[in-house]
Amino acid sequence: MNRSYIKMAWRVLRRNPFFTGISLFGISFTLAVLMLMVAYLNNQFGANTPLSHADDLIYFRQLEQKQVNQDTIWSVDSSLVNGLWVLDSTYQNVDNNNWTSRSGFHIDFLAQFFSKEKLTTVETITYMSGWGSYDVFHNNKKYQLSAKHIDEKYFEVFDFKILQGRVFNKADIDQAALHVVITDALGRDYFGSIDDVVGKIMHVDHKDFMVIGIISKANVNNSYIDSDIFMPISYLNPDEDRNGYFGGYAAVAKSKDVEATLEEIKKITATIPFLDPSQSNGANFNRMRVIVYDHLHLNTNDFFYSDDPKESKGWFKWIVGGIILLFCLVPLLNLINLNVSRILDRSSEIGVRKAFGAHASHILVQIIFENVVLTLLGGIIGALLALLLMYLINKNAWLEELKLGFNLSVFMISFLLVIFFGILSGILPAYKIAKSHIVHALKYK
Repeated sequence: MNRSYIKMAWRVLRRNPFFTGISLFGISFTLAVLMLMVAYLNNQFGANTPLSHADDLIYFRQLEQKQVNQDTIWSVDSSLVNGLWVLDSTYQNVDNNNWTSRSGFHIDFLAQFFSKEKLTTVETITYMSGWGSYDVFHNNKKYQLSAKHIDEKYFEVFDFKILQGRVFNKADIDQAALHVVITDALGRDYFGSIDDVVGKIMHVDHKDFMVIGIISKANVNNSYIDSDIFMPISYLNPDEDRNGYFGGYAAVAKSKDVEATLEEIKKITATIPFLDPSQSNGANFNRMRVIVYDHLHLNTNDFFYSDDPKESKGWFKWIVGGIILLFCLVPLLNLINLNVSRILDRSSEIGVRKAFGAHASHILVQIIFENVVLTLLGGIIGALLALLLMYLINKNAWLEELKLGFNLSVFMISFLLVIFFGILSGILPAYKIAKSHIVHALKYK
């Protein structure tokens, strides 16, 4: 019986190549796009190395300070009392924002107010430089290297895969050792290979740095980990960019209770004293806010910027959910429409089969089976198309640092979704024609 179903399904698919081609294109294109979207979301938002603990991370983004002065607004009203006009004056105090500054943090500000000792709800916290780069020349070639200056806690927060050597320890940071940790991508480009690179010298910023370790490059767009070369944070002079509490540093905390830590950061911020205007570029700041994001908010802000995490996350979920729903509904409705046309064209054939004793349930199963075969073929083509597109995207760096990977669980879920589409899009028209009267079926042209 199963073999006859397969043969019948194959003959039906070949009978009308145009309808079959349209159906296969709709299924395969939809599946490929969905797999690419899920692969992107899994890579960018998921818990993958070096972000295996992404849900536990809190990113210190910026410090915001404001100078807010109060203005008094008077209003005068008149009223008639005992035949005499009486003037009544009222006033209200309103905030007038005269100066707002946003920038990175100074390292002393972070160490003084947001150390592990002050943040009692965090497991650990790491300090790092913001965004830096060095121009390096080697073998008559110029390299523009993105650089991150970090402390010894950095690789505890971010679990990079260590391929060779080691990462920084406390002694390296305390002694401002001329050591660097580089990515495997830079190692291959700079040295031609990552074999026996540990111990070699790189000439950076007019100094000779020794490579002590090689890590796997992060394939995700995240400015806190996106770097070619990592150097001790003590190599920098912290006073070069000092502007009161502002500076060129950032921090990332790791906490098992993110909400509690975010609340603790707010409470600490409320207790921080404001600097004298002579230390703040003449600004008499009297409002302060430490802008921090959890991992999801950090990524959704790239699409829908808002300091309110609920707003940013909400918009992102609604838009992405709507796109996925649209990509699911359009091919489903298309398949139902095509199946109705295809099944009605076979109405007389089904009438003849019923006249010779075919049971309605057999016809129903046969038609659904044909649709499942069609959707499975489309699913296979879609998976191959998705793999091809992932290869081209990664090879040509169309998404910059981000690399898409094939996820077996995503593929299996997508494949089950395709089968579900096949059954759902075929069961309604199949049930209608299987239950139709023989005379009506034979009369249909």
